[in-house]
Amino acid sequence: MDPELFNTIVKRDILPGQYLELFNYGEPFLHPKLVEFCKTLQDKNVDTLISTNCSVGHDKLKGVLYNENVRLLACLESLDPVVYQRITGGRLDKVLQFIELARRYARFDDQVTILVVETQLNRGHSEEIREEYEDEFLVVRRLADSFGGNIPDSIVFDGEGDNPVQRVPCAFPFVNCAVDWDGKVGWCCYDYNTPKPYGDLNHQSLKEIWEGPVWTNLRRLHLSLNLDGTICKRCSSGWRDVLYERDLYYRLVDEDEKNYYYYTEDK
Repeated sequence: MDPELFNTIVKRDILPGQYLELFNYGEPFLHPKLVEFCKTLQDKNVDTLISTNCSVGHDKLKGVLYNENVRLLACLESLDPVVYQRITGGRLDKVLQFIELARRYARFDDQVTILVVETQLNRGHSEEIREEYEDEFLVVRRLADSFGGNIPDSIVFDGEGDNPVQRVPCAFPFVNCAVDWDGKVGWCCYDYNTPKPYGDLNHQSLKEIWEGPVWTNLRRLHLSLNLDGTICKRCSSGWRDVLYERDLYYRLVDEDEKNYYYYTEDK
């Protein structure tokens, strides 16, 4: 993202104390101004999560973690170099070097989390990663979904299936949106390359987009589970363990929570 556009968005649309993620389908550490972006967000007291594949940007890591508002989500799919390359196409040794630097530069205990996205290709590898790193980092395992239909079903791992699953309203349109590098706004990070933008921060404020008719209608579609014609129709994120998602759904539409999620029935 162009630094001028980034600064405009932060100044106009982001409030102190809010939460921002730098990730999407790109690699944040490739951006030459990442350290400066983190400093800008720190100055405005914006909590920031950076998701990274840990394969590049080793020279920026110290400057990024120097900001106490920044937390790092380091993705690590396997400690087996063959499996890791098969999943990501990258080199495991580069990733392990990155994680070792993160261990050295982290300023507080929970600044760095290791995320293991479990698929059919690395099933069971999360336990080895947890044993290796749990003394230094929080290690989180997440089952892969289809990323808006962009990941083949043969790779997606739906877990052990001990509990019933059914489609439920996805939380994404109620709590966040995705902003692409050029300021175009998509439904979420699964809206790959934002082929059909639903807003443009070059010409609109985030508040205008978030409270506008397009986003309001998407929330209604999710609550009614009528997702025909949307990218959400192909996404497996809405098919979840009922015991987990039912609780999330009730919190999502509870009267006390509606203002927090910027949603009301009459919009």
